[in-house]
Amino acid sequence: MKKIMFMPLFLVLLYTNASAGGGAATSVLTLLEPLSAVSAGTAESSVASLGASHLLNSNPASVYGVVGPEVGFIYRKGVMEDSYTAGFAVIPVENIFIGTGIQYYTTGNVSIHNLYGNKLTEVGQKDTIFHLAYAMKVSDMPLGVNLKIIRSEIFGESGASFALDFGGVYTEFYENINLGFAVRNVSWGIKYVDKYEDIPFNVAGGLNYEIEFSDSSLNAKLELPYYIHEAEVVSLTGVEYNYRDKLSLRGGYRFNLSEPGIDDVSLSMGIGLTIGNYTFDYAAGIADDLDSTHSVSFGVEL
Repeated sequence: MKKIMFMPLFLVLLYTNASAGGGAATSVLTLLEPLSAVSAGTAESSVASLGASHLLNSNPASVYGVVGPEVGFIYRKGVMEDSYTAGFAVIPVENIFIGTGIQYYTTGNVSIHNLYGNKLTEVGQKDTIFHLAYAMKVSDMPLGVNLKIIRSEIFGESGASFALDFGGVYTEFYENINLGFAVRNVSWGIKYVDKYEDIPFNVAGGLNYEIEFSDSSLNAKLELPYYIHEAEVVSLTGVEYNYRDKLSLRGGYRFNLSEPGIDDVSLSMGIGLTIGNYTFDYAAGIADDLDSTHSVSFGVEL
């Protein structure tokens, strides 16, 4: 009886996830969330970046080159009562870089009516994801791998799974230009009740072009992820201006190339401050329906 009452609610939440992802019923979209407001401010167009510990879930090779041990946290408030929190840590050991992280998402309490008209209030969806990443140079090219342990719950029905990311950054293409690639969320899916659901398996390529000035720098970013199950290509473009490693201004744009007519367009912007070993970042995302999200993050180099 519990499954009969649960299935309509489960299907509704899956449909909501699919609409957010712009395609088929893909679950655990928390896997696509950033670990820092830094990448959120540039529309997460960072697959070709290096020396960035907060990118271990975007491209595990990107943690290569981190100067010292780093930790960071992010909090994001959604458009309704949902919230997202994550943290990460990266430690360099000679020429090897080891990272770990955790992501947590919840819709908060959701009031619904079951098939008998009774009102129920409980948590609609809750995701927890653990990361363990490893990066090193192979033939002068930074490569990385990231293992994810996934636990997800929808209206009391839980599922668990594993996923794997791997990627690399090529720095010898042209002066000040990095090329990056990543394969994300390789998995057999996650099982709720009696059915396996897909998670957002995607492959991405992109570039990062840095222009250096006397006391500042400008980074232009491009990433093109292809979502396998949805058969969609999305364009992620971003720019970041850094002044004396103290102040950063960011902007980004997301556009669905496969279905330009759907509501999958968003603009992002952000700002960052560095004071000593501490960084404070803020990002805002605005969708074409004027819904907005706000992210704040904090990092420290130990």
